Amino acid sequence: MVEKAEDEPLYPYKVLDKFILLPYHAVSVWRYRIYRLLKGWLTQWIERAFDSPVGYLRNLSLFLGVFLWRFVHFVLRGLELDIIHVEGIEKVSGEKLSLVYVGDKSLFRQIIYRILNKNIVIKYTGRVPLWRLSDLERRIHSRVDLVFLELPRLLSHSIHEGTIIENSGNVLMVMPIRRKGKWETIHRELIKKQRLNIKRFNEAGFRLVKGDSQKDFDFYYDRMYLPMVKNRHALYADIPPRESFRQLVKKCELWYVKDPEGKRVAAMVWFDGGEVKHGLSFGVLDGDFRYEEQGALACIYYHEIRMAFEQNARLLDGTQAPPFENDGLYQHKHRWGFEPIEDPWNPNKLLIWVPNGSSSVAMGWLERMRPIQSVPSAYDY
Repeated sequence: MVEKAEDEPLYPYKVLDKFILLPYHAVSVWRYRIYRLLKGWLTQWIERAFDSPVGYLRNLSLFLGVFLWRFVHFVLRGLELDIIHVEGIEKVSGEKLSLVYVGDKSLFRQIIYRILNKNIVIKYTGRVPLWRLSDLERRIHSRVDLVFLELPRLLSHSIHEGTIIENSGNVLMVMPIRRKGKWETIHRELIKKQRLNIKRFNEAGFRLVKGDSQKDFDFYYDRMYLPMVKNRHALYADIPPRESFRQLVKKCELWYVKDPEGKRVAAMVWFDGGEVKHGLSFGVLDGDFRYEEQGALACIYYHEIRMAFEQNARLLDGTQAPPFENDGLYQHKHRWGFEPIEDPWNPNKLLIWVPNGSSSVAMGWLERMRPIQSVPSAYDY
């Protein structure tokens, strides 16, 4: 539950700021339309470059695509940032925590609902021009325990007091298939790390069967994908609209996990990008955790890795994960052998700041979650 309470503004807008941003606001409708158009084009450019064979031309194309996408995001979305001041109870310690989020809201829900319990009080919402961030930092220095600044990657920060950690906001979890050599080597690693899960889906008689991505889409979306996301990640998940997801799946394959009676109990959306294979999303029938306990998702993980090897993939993309070593989703993918690298599609970075370093709750959260401060570049993969 989220409550709202009035509080003193963290940043009172200046007349000069409003005047400077007047053209920016006046063309907001066209700005957002242009943003969506360029986002679709540039993210597809990054996808094609990322999936291409490793080499000079591939890295050059990837560099240009990533740079242009970050520049477009900075100009069309990054000149003015949202400020949200919230208070609540930190989930593990049970103590009160006051935090501020500054950014374009793409990570807000994910951050807040992973830290605080459901009873959250929003103390203040507002906006701040990018060139006034230093003023904002001075105003919140002694007022809150923890600050998250989601900033364009093209910017550097000027914070020097307190504890400051910079990470990528999200990491891309990948498995370098070719580097691992023969299937026997990969299989031994999987057995070593996932022996019990592999045993479970074999004993349950689960098998992976290709479906029809067009005819079976509604069943996957309504009976598997949505229930799983809503049951586990409803507070912070970004659920794509049905039609946009349908358009995505048109160029993908849909693979089902079936039990010995032929019942479809889980599924994954698989995209063949050539040298890179992508396991884009998973779903479990009616979000029922019992199928997971029987090894339905383990069956998907094991067979997508095997499919990637059999199709001579350079890399298997396991999609994004939060950049914290002790996050459950990150740990789950890491235990299957996926490695974190920089996400080329993410135009922002995340600064985590404990302003004065004296908040034991904030410092305890940092020590417990262990933010990932550096990951390999996408160019190396």
